[in-house]
Amino acid sequence: MTFNIAAPSKGETMHLRPGMYAAFAFPTEGFERTISYTPPRQPAEHESVQRTWTVSSYHEGNTINPGDSFSISVKLEPDGLVSSFLHRCIAPGKTLRFLGFSGDFTLNDREPQLAAISVAPNDDPVVLVAGGIGITPMRPILHQLRKEQPSRPVAVLYSVRAFAEAAFLSDLESMAQASQGTVQVIVTATRSLDKRQ
Repeated sequence: MTFNIAAPSKGETMHLRPGMYAAFAFPTEGFERTISYTPPRQPAEHESVQRTWTVSSYHEGNTINPGDSFSISVKLEPDGLVSSFLHRCIAPGKTLRFLGFSGDFTLNDREPQLAAISVAPNDDPVVLVAGGIGITPMRPILHQLRKEQPSRPVAVLYSVRAFAEAAFLSDLESMAQASQGTVQVIVTATRSLDKRQ
């Protein structure tokens, strides 16, 4: 499920490159009442649980201004403390404790030594490889490549257990179709009997 989150309305403009993650803190009070969860130990009073999710939206200019929104996509883990809380209990207007953006799994074509994905600004083909929910950082990175270098060939190789689990597939295929052949999306399923619908 994708959650659209409004950045704090007060404060400074924040730096957000495609591939970075957003960090949040959740109070542990109330988790036991909202989901079936038994913590491995009794949490201390006023303790919080921190979680990070890759930002799944693309932001031109690599910035988030106060009040702008960004998206995170959270897979429901049936025994997951925070994912269960988000999927079952979060409603529009709920306030979350946002800790900030971070991460270096980004595309950097100006200072390649500073990025996990180094792509020099030329016309050489780019291959993005992802498995499962690992497609999340590739989605905004692909948007960035399409925006900044629209003629550059890009292949997205994406493997999932079953086609029904392929996140963002319609968006990836829409980008491929709009690219007039410069973007190819190849999806495979590791379950041998799974057929794509």
